[in-house]
Amino acid sequence: MKRNVLSFPESAFERLREHFSGDDPNERLFFGLLGLSETDHQREFIVRDTYIPEEQEYEERTPVHASLHADRVLALLQRTREHSGLLAFHNHGGAANFSVLDAIQAPMKARNTLDFIADGYHVEAIWGANGIRGFVRSRETDWEPIDLVKVAGPQSLQMFLTVGSRAPSMNYVADVDAALHDRTIGMLGEHGTRALRLMQTLRWGVVGCGGSGSAWIALAKFFGLQRLTLIDADRAEIHNANRLFGWRAGDLGERKTQIARRELTSFFGAGADLRTVDVWYPEPEAEAALKDCDVLIGAVDNDFARYELAQFAARYQKPLFDMGAGTRRTKNGRLKAGCQVRVQTPEGKCLVCNGLDTTDLVNPHYVTDRVHPGYVENGDGDTPANVVTINCVAANLCWRAILSYFGGFDAPTPSYIEYEEIGLQLADLSGAFQKQDNCPLCGEQENSIRGWGDRLPERFRVEVAPANRAAGVYVNRGAGQS
Repeated sequence: MKRNVLSFPESAFERLREHFSGDDPNERLFFGLLGLSETDHQREFIVRDTYIPEEQEYEERTPVHASLHADRVLALLQRTREHSGLLAFHNHGGAANFSVLDAIQAPMKARNTLDFIADGYHVEAIWGANGIRGFVRSRETDWEPIDLVKVAGPQSLQMFLTVGSRAPSMNYVADVDAALHDRTIGMLGEHGTRALRLMQTLRWGVVGCGGSGSAWIALAKFFGLQRLTLIDADRAEIHNANRLFGWRAGDLGERKTQIARRELTSFFGAGADLRTVDVWYPEPEAEAALKDCDVLIGAVDNDFARYELAQFAARYQKPLFDMGAGTRRTKNGRLKAGCQVRVQTPEGKCLVCNGLDTTDLVNPHYVTDRVHPGYVENGDGDTPANVVTINCVAANLCWRAILSYFGGFDAPTPSYIEYEEIGLQLADLSGAFQKQDNCPLCGEQENSIRGWGDRLPERFRVEVAPANRAAGVYVNRGAGQS
């Protein structure tokens, strides 16, 4: 049984809420053009654009029925051709239950949608006094309930059950262990329990399980996060043992993902829902695993993978918390050491708009002499060690941003934090860069990959050289850089 999730950007959900509020006794309509993320475990329908009819576009609007003029229905359906589905919402003054008239008309509406997108989906939903109820169907599947609604924006992520949801039987966290998390809840205040409950319900995708990644995972278990997907092809080596949380004697050559799995299992027991993918990001297997995740954690060691992860987060509208840590020497021999955390959220700035340099992106796994950015370079090709303390700072700052985002701190979520080790300087650079309207990752224009999910239109695909090739979907790099 697949879980069906309806995912809204925050501004679209607020438009929906405002449209259906007020004292108007007559039904109103609201439509969404949908992207799709489909896996073996769930379908997530991503609202990437909305349409609210004007009063003159209605053919009829009464307390029990609302319909558009035929020409407006046709124009709306034509807009769906490139999309994965159509969301059709209407409101009821009472409970969110389908009436006899709704049950008669819903199959006809679905047929109309599927005539335009044969391999797509039609979602029929009701906004009522007791919440949202929805059903989805395709040509291959009969009506199935929408189980969850997600709302994500620049400063928060919310998730709630629909009326008639099957999610309580799908591992939705009902309660937080108050005894175990007593002091954490005490620090986070009245919103602490709610923040922990949501964080423990979600699935987290961690890309990179080395220095900063393993430090982040070590902290994650203390917040009760048992649903993690761990991605890394690297193995433990003696030169990184002193930065790898969970390292034990005899681990030489062991996969970093398996070391992390072992440490989490030893803390939570066999009930932890852990998945490991032992490939480099962005190989297709890695991206397929991330589609089931609600939040992404980036702990990669090169900007090629970092950019690809930013693309993925934009296409699937997932919050991304990205860490970078390392050291280098300037031309005059001065040591520079530090870390940064960038946050990319639905409707917020992408990593590129937030200062990520995309001018020279090369996949290091196609390069024979691989040099890890984030290590001191001696000039002779050697890559000496990083420092574990910097990895710890990166992980801590990442968690600071996460706790703000999920409501644990009554403070705005920073989008860019930078720490300099030698001078002990910590800076919030959230205002240093601006979101670009024409950005192909996060922009609101038609040239953006934002929210398309699995079915990215052909116009976004470009050919790239093998050294830059990863999972096969690319946009022109650097167009959104400020």
